[in-house]
Amino acid sequence: MKFEKSMLALAVGLCSTSLMAGSINVSKDINITGDFAAGAFYMVNDGGTGNEQIEVNDFGIAIDTGETKTGEIGFLGVLGSRTGHFVGETAAGQAFTLGDSFGLDFGYITYKPTDIITLDAGVLLTTIGAEGSASVFQANITRGLMWNYEPAAYAGVRASFDLGGTTVSAELNRDGSQGSTATNWQVSASGDAGPVSYGVTYYDGKDANNIIDVLVSTKVAKMDVTAYMDYFMVDDAAAGLDDSAMGFGLLVTPNLGKFDVPFRVEYVSDGTSGVYGGVDTATSFTVTPTYHVTDNSFVRAEMSYVMADNELFTDTDGEATDSQIIGTFQIGYTF
Repeated sequence: MKFEKSMLALAVGLCSTSLMAGSINVSKDINITGDFAAGAFYMVNDGGTGNEQIEVNDFGIAIDTGETKTGEIGFLGVLGSRTGHFVGETAAGQAFTLGDSFGLDFGYITYKPTDIITLDAGVLLTTIGAEGSASVFQANITRGLMWNYEPAAYAGVRASFDLGGTTVSAELNRDGSQGSTATNWQVSASGDAGPVSYGVTYYDGKDANNIIDVLVSTKVAKMDVTAYMDYFMVDDAAAGLDDSAMGFGLLVTPNLGKFDVPFRVEYVSDGTSGVYGGVDTATSFTVTPTYHVTDNSFVRAEMSYVMADNELFTDTDGEATDSQIIGTFQIGYTF
């Protein structure tokens, strides 16, 4: 599962001050930031695993040295407990689980030898996708259909090059999310073209899934708009099974002062490849009315719906069905 990141998380060398609202200076060089969120979930057609829970969704503490300047070494470490849910999660045989463990979300050391080169090593965040596991930093409470099937955070080394408006990166990692047990490699590019921010990533899983990810983000009137696409290529697909899958998503957030009304639409198609949990094709819609009590706290509710070609869900009578509804409520705070 992926970890917290900004809406367009394709600029490498992410700084925690972009993740957390506010900062507490505990020394000349160290900052501490954090987050907490809790809520209630109710699922219709839950797969027979329990359709309601009240839980702590997020608790995280980030420790960092701020922006790493040329010739310096810095670090970022995020400790926390996360409970992440995604639309259609029973399609992958997963149900609501309590996030009662506390450990390292991600963290890495950074060295900037020149003005244009940045080196990161540790547990890195992926540059793929528009969402992360920490719900408090996402426009929606539940993550979308595509989120659970993308890389997340993993041990790796990454070199990033600032080419003046465009950042290009290359990395080696030990991510196992796509079925690889060896070292994978990845290249990405991100930047701005006028009012549009963009990112493109190619991920090569060793004897596993390969992924092309494209993400663009812009602002239209008072709306933040992000469109994203994944294309999966399956290495050594079994005879008779499809060797590719794709997914498309659109996230729109109308900003109405203290109120936001983010909505997300996604479409995925995996045929017989099983990449998206064996849905064949599926469509989801999520809306999340949000009230910002202060700049660093909010209250929000959500309704999400997914319809799949295959009957992967289970109703209260134990009968297979092709749809699922999730209703959620959440209160969150960042510092």
